Amino acid sequence: WCCSDVVLDRTYIRMMCFRVLVALLFTLILISTVHASVSPTLPKIMQDKTFFFIMGAHHSGTTLLDLVFCTHHQVSCISASRFQGEGQHVQSVYPPAAKIGGMMHYAYDPQSHVTESSELVTEENRIKLYKQWSRFWKDQQNCPVLLEKSPPNLIKSRFLQELFTSSATKFVMIMRHPFGTMRIVLDKHSKNKKSCCYEFCRDLIRHWLFAHELASEDVKRLKHVQFIKYEKLVEGSVAEAKAYIHEIEAFVGLDAGEHVSFLYRNANGMNVPVVDEDMSNWNNDDDIFVKYGDSNDDDDDSNSSTEGNRSDADDDDDED
Repeated sequence: WCCSDVVLDRTYIRMMCFRVLVALLFTLILISTVHASVSPTLPKIMQDKTFFFIMGAHHSGTTLLDLVFCTHHQVSCISASRFQGEGQHVQSVYPPAAKIGGMMHYAYDPQSHVTESSELVTEENRIKLYKQWSRFWKDQQNCPVLLEKSPPNLIKSRFLQELFTSSATKFVMIMRHPFGTMRIVLDKHSKNKKSCCYEFCRDLIRHWLFAHELASEDVKRLKHVQFIKYEKLVEGSVAEAKAYIHEIEAFVGLDAGEHVSFLYRNANGMNVPVVDEDMSNWNNDDDIFVKYGDSNDDDDDSNSSTEGNRSDADDDDDED
């Protein structure tokens, strides 16, 4: 009896080991299928392009970099005047920040932090996002670099890298001290600065820290990423700022900086871009935006007690 029990035990163990191995095999197949949801090669219509993503918190200098690089003859930017050239508002693959908490809360929503393992990573969404943004990338046939600068890219970089491939994407992350961001937001959006200052500033800084904690882990997975400090760009000499920009040009693969209408020192001692009123990235294409959303201000935060006043013109735009 003892011998038969031993034989039965061995047979049972072998059977269980076999079942475990089969289960592991199916799990590995499932995982490989999920991660193979997009081809490692871009479709023909997307090839021979570099996708240049600027990321950073709101009011951290993403628009400044956009204005600078949109003057380069090799760069095509999102021509979305109503939304300050932010591609998040002219696509339907993922929700824009204004729809999931606004500037003060969007990073807390699970829909905001998107990575390569997201169910949104599909071949269909790759083509869809590219085509929707392509409507606003002006003269892209003659521009090898396509730029997109929405602030929520801060926590979507791994997703964007997966869709547009690591070999074709370049990320520049601009960082500004949260106190500087806080001052701008407080001046712009707070109705009663004295009564709400503590809660407003506390919530803004907490959200800034949360978003950057996510971003600090995500950038470790990026193949091509460069960092820039807002303060160093705008508070140093013009020569230093231009050198800083030239480094980014080299990183992205752009020609030398003489093609960029860059910076001058304003009355406040800050380096600001030379903006041409006819710049293509600020064309009036407002009629197209009806399809994509009804918010014209990504800073609008319905969950905040310090929501800023909106102009009558903005209200008219929303009604349209």
